[in-house]
Amino acid sequence: MFVPVGAGKGRRLVPWVTLAIIAVNVVIHVATRPVVAADEARMMAAGQELTWRSMEIELRHRGIRRVIKSYLDLEGTRGGSDKFWWRWENGLIVPKHDEQWVGWSEARDALRAIQRTTFHYRYGIHGAAPTPHGLIAHAFLHGGWLHLLGNMLFLWVVGANMEEVWGRRWLALLYAVGIVAACMPEILFPPKDPDAFGIGASGAVAAVMGAMLIRNPMRKIYMLATIPMIVRLELPAIALLVPWIVGQLVAVNAAGAAEAGIGYSAHIGGFFGGALLALGLRLGGVESRDITPVVEAEKRRLAREELLRAADELVLRNDAKGALAKIREALAVDPDDLAIRERLIQHLGALKDRDAQAAEGDVLLNRLWRLGERDRFLALFRWLEAEVGRPLSGSLAHRAAWVLEAREPVEAARLYERALRDAPEDPLADRSLDRFATFFESTGRPGEARQVRDLREAARRRARREATGS
Repeated sequence: MFVPVGAGKGRRLVPWVTLAIIAVNVVIHVATRPVVAADEARMMAAGQELTWRSMEIELRHRGIRRVIKSYLDLEGTRGGSDKFWWRWENGLIVPKHDEQWVGWSEARDALRAIQRTTFHYRYGIHGAAPTPHGLIAHAFLHGGWLHLLGNMLFLWVVGANMEEVWGRRWLALLYAVGIVAACMPEILFPPKDPDAFGIGASGAVAAVMGAMLIRNPMRKIYMLATIPMIVRLELPAIALLVPWIVGQLVAVNAAGAAEAGIGYSAHIGGFFGGALLALGLRLGGVESRDITPVVEAEKRRLAREELLRAADELVLRNDAKGALAKIREALAVDPDDLAIRERLIQHLGALKDRDAQAAEGDVLLNRLWRLGERDRFLALFRWLEAEVGRPLSGSLAHRAAWVLEAREPVEAARLYERALRDAPEDPLADRSLDRFATFFESTGRPGEARQVRDLREAARRRARREATGS
């Protein structure tokens, strides 16, 4: 016997949807047990009455030797007994008005009448006459604790894995699709017995298994082999799921499958429903466009928060270097997070590492400029110049001057002058010269304006010469 216990390592997302589905199934099972137990007691009493009557009839009309051979399966098959009961039901052994036949028929009808009033019958899925409430409710009802435990164990193994790669919304959708897909074989090919019904989450769980086979076939599944001794095994999902579905396809057509009480057709419908959904999402580009980026972003967020919490704990322990290492790790997880880079810059300042602080500040300022966040750019530029204790690069001064033109023209002119001296090759330099000259003209200093324009022309001639190689 093989018992799955987990799938893969390194899970970062908490599988809340999987846990919620398990919790709902457990709560419903506990809440309905008193009603189901009362139904079982009524069914047992009626079933015992029918059993005693059937045993008496069979002994009287078949003889004890043939009955024993049939029950011990010494006749090769149960065909002899089955044939007897077909003949009995059709009134070929005794007439239907015979007292024995009437008593047996009444006992059988009483059992069926009780069955049709049970909670599971009313909320199960009936292939011959499906109901809207049964289509959904059947997946949250179970025959007993072992039935529930088996389904929820498999759901935990495959559901948590698929929630890790698809996220919560898509795992919930997959499970819902599985509930409906599991009913389709029963609805399309109704069983011969009109009173047959099905309950249990196994069809929906099978849908998650089918999706896992398509999406993550090489994911390791950990199992405990309990015969002849407890051994822990590790196999890829494909090595378990393919034999499992093949076994279901074989079993659904096997003799006695209907009497086994196992929903093979529900397993098959759910499995292929989940597999087709996963295949459609992949081929349609939905997985790469809408699912994976969202899941990966959530994983980065959780990893980042975990690292920053660790950094905070290290700060409380006065381990500044360890905290800095954690902040750098968080930034490596998500280089686009500006708040982490700001925190890194502040921490470098606290450690008096001015060179590294200036370098990280240069990166963040350029990012803010590209994002168009001019106010944040200017505030950080000024703070860093005061914090580092020396002017930042001329390229950054060009940009700060642009922001300051309308607000503080004198400060802008000072920055333009410095920027043109330190970074004449900057792409903004040519336009900065124009702006610088315009500023001098607007403040009544035409001579200085002419000098700036001359500088601009000289810079342009130099650029042309460099471009032509002369």
